[in-house]
Amino acid sequence: MDNQPKANFFSEQTKLAAAYFEQWHHAFKSKTGDRGERSRYCQLFDVFEDREKRELINAGVKEDDIPSFHNCLGCNFEEGCMNVLDFLKEFEGTEKTRTYLTVYTLLFYTLAERLAVVYQELGVVNGKQFDWQQFPVLRNIKHWANFFKHPKAYMFLHHPGYFLENDPDRPNFMINGEVDTVFVDSFYRAGADNIKLRSLFENKKGWNIIFPDLLQMTKDLCDEVDKACDFVMQPSNVEVLRTFTLKDY
Repeated sequence: MDNQPKANFFSEQTKLAAAYFEQWHHAFKSKTGDRGERSRYCQLFDVFEDREKRELINAGVKEDDIPSFHNCLGCNFEEGCMNVLDFLKEFEGTEKTRTYLTVYTLLFYTLAERLAVVYQELGVVNGKQFDWQQFPVLRNIKHWANFFKHPKAYMFLHHPGYFLENDPDRPNFMINGEVDTVFVDSFYRAGADNIKLRSLFENKKGWNIIFPDLLQMTKDLCDEVDKACDFVMQPSNVEVLRTFTLKDY
């Protein structure tokens, strides 16, 4: 393909993204009584179990007779994050720009959708659907994922190049058009003007795909997972979720 970014910059960014995500994934530890160290995902398990134990103790049940209460949310959040981590570690240092960005975005999107399901159950909705507008980071991931999984008139471009927005060697001349975050927000959202998109793309060359800063996007997603965990652990939200997320409730 024409106009590909220099491999050294892109590959170094993939290494930074992998290192950050791995450190974030393993760094969180909290002390919960005598249980020892618990991960960011186990804290979801803990908050639901602690709630059930308090109720049984108040009802006169001896603590030794109380069973464990497995909650599925922590496991499913962790599974989504492990999918991302496995990919980032496996492909750090790659020079396969298009392949990496496609899979990276779609894995981020599957994790964003997991967060969206929980938020929707907790009433963060626009009508009956999850309100993506309230979460710009997740919305940005969704629109980039739409670009990769629903290319639409992109199919009528000739050999676009792929670059990160912070690439110092990103070309700034002989460019006929760019697909960047503003562009995908306009044309890869629900209700976008596909007729205009075709008029921009059809039989064109000299376009570039300008993907967001890889490390910053990775940091932003990590922050969103932390925010979602904090939201779930609010007492009122635990009450809503407990009946259909606790094993054998």
